[in-house]
Amino acid sequence: MNEFIYSFQLKNVYRTNSFLYYLKRFPLIKRVIPNDVYAKKGLKTFAKCLSFLYEFVTLFIWKLLYLYLIFMLPSMMMETSVDPTISFHIFFFMTLIGGLLNTSILNPTKDKYYAICLMRMDAKKIALSEFLYFQFKNFIGMAIAAYLIQLFIPLDLISCLSLSILVVACKFIFGALLLKKSQKKVYNENKGDILKLVLCLLFLGAAFVPLFFSMYMSMSLYYILCGIMIIFGLLAFGYLYKFDGYTAIYRELLKPENIIFNVTQVQKQGNKVFTDKIEYEHITTSKKGYAYLNYLFVQRHKRLLTKTANRIALGSLAVIALLIVGVAAVEPIRAGINEYLISFLPYSLFLMYLINRGESITKAMFINCDNAMLHYHFYRQPSAILGMFKQRLQSLILINLRPAGVIALGLTILLAVSGGSANLSDYVILPVTILCLSVFFSVHYLVLYYLLQPFNSEVEMKNPFYQVMTALTYFICYGFMQRIDSHYFGAWVIGLTIVYIILALFLTYHLAPKRFRLK
Repeated sequence: MNEFIYSFQLKNVYRTNSFLYYLKRFPLIKRVIPNDVYAKKGLKTFAKCLSFLYEFVTLFIWKLLYLYLIFMLPSMMMETSVDPTISFHIFFFMTLIGGLLNTSILNPTKDKYYAICLMRMDAKKIALSEFLYFQFKNFIGMAIAAYLIQLFIPLDLISCLSLSILVVACKFIFGALLLKKSQKKVYNENKGDILKLVLCLLFLGAAFVPLFFSMYMSMSLYYILCGIMIIFGLLAFGYLYKFDGYTAIYRELLKPENIIFNVTQVQKQGNKVFTDKIEYEHITTSKKGYAYLNYLFVQRHKRLLTKTANRIALGSLAVIALLIVGVAAVEPIRAGINEYLISFLPYSLFLMYLINRGESITKAMFINCDNAMLHYHFYRQPSAILGMFKQRLQSLILINLRPAGVIALGLTILLAVSGGSANLSDYVILPVTILCLSVFFSVHYLVLYYLLQPFNSEVEMKNPFYQVMTALTYFICYGFMQRIDSHYFGAWVIGLTIVYIILALFLTYHLAPKRFRLK
């Protein structure tokens, strides 16, 4: 117990200091925060309260969103009540995926490194105490989330408890299996694994593919499987408790190269990717001025800028091809695809948000161009900024249109082969909306970059307001995942995109000269 208390105190200290660090750098607030913020007891107490509040909120908030997706989304999509058994079927297999991806027992973290390697605490006690605390949070968080969900969907007490118990039992089972595997070769949860990827894909397929054929496990089978998982979970707990090889495993697992100590380390590792893919071949063009500078940048970084977009385009093409085959071969798939393809066009907002490369491309612009060019006064003039903004916007739109174009054309073809639509405007609204969303997000990320310029000369993220805005973008896009008239949504997207481009040019010209600078 003492080991856990010390570990928890360490975690709380650097989380409190992290809150103070970000408060000092947050716009408006930073002006009233004193430079000796870490010595102020009142502010440290306030930050500690925020730390505990963060711990409590994150205890259940993400689980609540997770359960909301699983239990509420099917009903919203069908516009009618759906058999809750479908949600329990999905939850079971998604829980297997969660157990496989994150048990926490073989996750090399800073607090484990500090406690075991620096403070020489007992590896077994630290590992078990943190693992059990993690499972306790899982149980309580899932229980709170299940209670809140059952206010909207009638679920009995046993069903709610089964959600929490299944999650914890699954974590115990996979934790024991991975620990046993680590006796031969130490397993690091943070690193990729082909077997893990294959199993995740199999579980994902088992969760959703049978639903296309109206097949899913009954509640009786679900409870039987939960009972089996509980039994194996108890056996796994016994194995974890009796296991004596924690010290040897953690000595290998907690090597410094396996641990992320700070955000700067992550950023520097990530930034290396942006400088390793530059092509230095001779480039000729008739372009001049800012058009030439942007063309030179795009050509030299062509592989970096377009590789992911091309992969997404090819992946989208493969998925659409499989759907077309499925539509041609299986009647239930044909009927389902045709029914939802137009009706749920608003979901494309979240899809286009996920595949848009605006954020990573603007980071590449800073690392390989603006970090050096912003030292020159002429580069910060309104005409220069607007000139580069327009050239970059064209390039960014063209890159993002690669996957968007494939998706827009593919879904239109899919609509036609799945039975078509009586309303001919659907064949226009569907592709145009998707293309406009791609343009919208290209503009959005470039505007955020020019108005908030989040990086310092060391390419560290130093503008928390930029992070707030990107997070807000995510939640707004997520919030639109509901039933809205597709024609109304399409017209709204097209109009907003046009207005946003005009507004972006205006704001960039008038505000960027003051804000687009090195920090």
